[in-house]
Amino acid sequence: EAVSDQVIRRDQDDSTVSNFSEAADGVHHIDSTAIDLPETVALVLGLVQARVGARGLG
Repeated sequence: EAVSDQVIRRDQDDSTVSNFSEAADGVHHIDSTAIDLPETVALVLGLVQARVGARGLG
């Protein structure tokens, strides 16, 4: 019971710091339900390349 209380208290504390039901600004949601792993990776890499290209490597 003590562990359960600790977990509940920790989760309550965490929820005051972050809102896990809403994505932060700049976060992209990728629904990989209908695509395979290589397609998912390609989407992620495309987002990374777009971000790095937009601000450069340095």
